[in-house]
Parts: sequence; structure tokens; C-alpha cells
Amino acid sequence: MAAQTARAETLGRGADRDIEIGEPLPYWNTTGARVRRRRLQGNPTYAAMISNLDTNVGRVADALRRNAILDDTVVVFTSDNGGLHSNSAPTSNEPLSEGKGWLEEGGLRVPMIIKPACLRDRDAVQGGTTVHTPVSGLDLFPTLLELSGLSQLPERHLDGRSLAGLMTHPGPDIDELSRRALFWHFPHYNYGGASPCSAVRRGRWKLMRRYETATESLFELTSDPGETLNLAATEVSHRADLGRLLDDWLRDVHALVPRPNPSRQFDEYDVGSDGTTYERP
Repeated sequence: MAAQTARAETLGRGADRDIEIGEPLPYWNTTGARVRRRRLQGNPTYAAMISNLDTNVGRVADALRRNAILDDTVVVFTSDNGGLHSNSAPTSNEPLSEGKGWLEEGGLRVPMIIKPACLRDRDAVQGGTTVHTPVSGLDLFPTLLELSGLSQLPERHLDGRSLAGLMTHPGPDIDELSRRALFWHFPHYNYGGASPCSAVRRGRWKLMRRYETATESLFELTSDPGETLNLAATEVSHRADLGRLLDDWLRDVHALVPRPNPSRQFDEYDVGSDGTTYERP
């Protein structure tokens, strides 16, 4: 980690620098505490971890190559969420908004790299191709089945779609997958500062529904991946269409949706450093 620490110092950064203090954390037991967001990369410990990960991915690939099975092996590199950007704040997802535990793009949008095995038709898979169509981790199971030459098991991957076609005949598959709606539901408070939310994306449009404030936000992600411009008030038809999709999906999966508790009572118990009164049930 010495090299990463020296690099951070050279750049004028460090584990406790480039932190932005935001809104109060939404819990009664976090008296006076606020969300802390990292705005620039600069944590040497995190950098050392990423370097170690990179080295060991290379070791796996080298082992497959030495044993002459690399061409017969499907390798997938991805993540289940964006980097943790708040509170302990080891990383930043800029220019994407927020991070792990949030339904903003910084928490959802991650790379997925697939090296397929060379199957019967070695010319069928186009290497080095970048596909911008949004996909989901739910797609991995049916994808691996198809790339392995196995039959699909639709009763076991109800929400996933095989992505094999994106690597062999991408035209029709990209068109079909680009029209698919993707859904997220996180009806909880997050230790990093996020509050209960659901979201749906179809194509370039994304709707977020926040339950604590009973508000919706609409973003056009092609031109605004950082979700800086809320278009909910002007793009009424897109908001309504996505809202209906989200309503139908939440009902279809029997999602638990938080609602206000009308009997909740509060007792004042502290005043923060900025004069804000914090209460608890």
C-alpha cells in the first residue's frame, strides 16, 4: 500500500480528503451526524485493494491459459453494486450520482465484462465489442446456460434473459433488450444515508419513486447520466408510462411498500450543531 499512499500524497489527496458534508442521516440514533460523500478518488487503502484484485484476476487468467482451458472457459467480471461513496466513503462514483445502497446510477450502474468460451463456431463471438444496452445480474444464469451449450430453465430464471445473442448476433437482441424495463426496489433506510425508494428504467428513461417524501424523479440518462436534471414536471407522458410499469411490477411481485405511520409520536432529544432539532420515536 506504500505506493498508493505516496501517490495520494503526490496528488494532494488522502483517505480523509475530498469529502463533502451533506444532509442529516435519516435515523433517530445518529444525533447530529450527516451524510459524508467522497467526491474524488484518493483513498490509498481502496486503491491497494483494487490493485490486488486486478493482480489476482490476472493470476486466474494465467492459470487457465497454462492449463490450456482458457478458450473453453466463460469468464465474467462484474459487481453487484456501485462503490461505497458515503460515510466511511472509500471511493467515488463521479460523475454518477451516489453509490452503494442507493438507487441512483452510482449505486446501480457497473461494468459487466464477459469473455465467452470458444464454442463450435469460433467466429461467432465478436471479441472486443462494447454493448451499451442495459443488462442485469439476473441475466447471468440464462447467459451462462446458453454459453455452456445447456438448455434454458425458464422456471428458474423468471426475470433474466440470456445475453449470448449480444455477442453473436447483436442487432435483433440489442433492439429487444433495449425495450425491456428493469426494476429495483429498496424499501429501507440505508446506513449511508439513502431512504426507501423504487426505480424503473426503460431505454434512456429512468423513474425514481421516493416513499419518505412521496415524490418521483425522472431522468434522461443518455444526456444526463449523473441525474442532475429532474424532468418529472415536463416529461409527463414518460413519467406516467414508467409509473404504470412500476406499479404493475410492484403489484406482480407482491412487493412490500413502506407507508407513513399516522400514530407515530416523537420526543425531542437533541439539537445538532447547526441548530437542527433531531427527534426519535
